[in-house]
Formats: sequence, C-alpha cells, structure tokens
Amino acid sequence: MCIRDRKEKEKKPKKKTQAEIEEEERQRKAAEEAARLAEEERKKQEALEKKRNVKRRLRIFFWAWASVNLYFNDIRKKIMKKVEDFKANIMDDINIHFQTAKDWAKKVVTPFLNDICLLYTSDAADDLLCVDLGGRRII
Repeated sequence: MCIRDRKEKEKKPKKKTQAEIEEEERQRKAAEEAARLAEEERKKQEALEKKRNVKRRLRIFFWAWASVNLYFNDIRKKIMKKVEDFKANIMDDINIHFQTAKDWAKKVVTPFLNDICLLYTSDAADDLLCVDLGGRRII
C-alpha cells in the first residue's frame, strides 16, 4: 500500500456500528446527567452557604443590637438617676424657699394686711380713677 492510499484511508470516516452509536449516546447522556447533578450540587452548596451567611449576619446583628440595647439601658438608668437627683434637689430648694416665703409672709405681709382699711360710703361716686366723697377727691 502506498502512502497516498494510506492517507485516503485515513481521510475516510470509519463507519460506526449501531452498538458504537448506542454506546456513544449512552456516554453522552451519562456525561449530561453527571453535569446536571454537579450543577444541582453546586446550587445546593450555594444555597447552604447563603443560609449560613444569613445566620452569621443575624447573629452579628442581634449581638450588636443587644450590646447597643444594654449600653442605652445603662445610659437611660444613669440619666434617670440624674433626673431623680435633680428633682430631689429642686424639691429641697422649693421646700427651703417655700419655708422662707412662708416666714416672710408671716413677718411682713400679715402685719401689713392688718393695717389695711377699706372705705365704704353710700354716697361715694367711683369713676375708676378716684373716689368723690362729697367735695373731696381722694386719688
């Protein structure tokens, strides 16, 4: 056989038998099935990883929320204590000033009220600026 004949023989496609065609088809289907299963497994792993990431983020969020909540509760307690102290100090100051005001009223206002005399006469005319007492005007 010469070289040219060999090349022509190589160029011609070899006819496949029915069994070879079925075997190739079976291998192709098996490869497609394996690829499909691999893709499903990859998607399951991605979904599982997303779920884990969500759980991690939720854990971090709740930890942060709890920390902030504790911090603000502590601040709230400190502020409420300061408000209560302030209220107590104000009440003490008010009580002191009230006591002082009562003492001042007893000493100054009460004697002054005892010296007040209201004038009432039946023929007095009042024009809101002065009182006419029959010839005399008291302003």
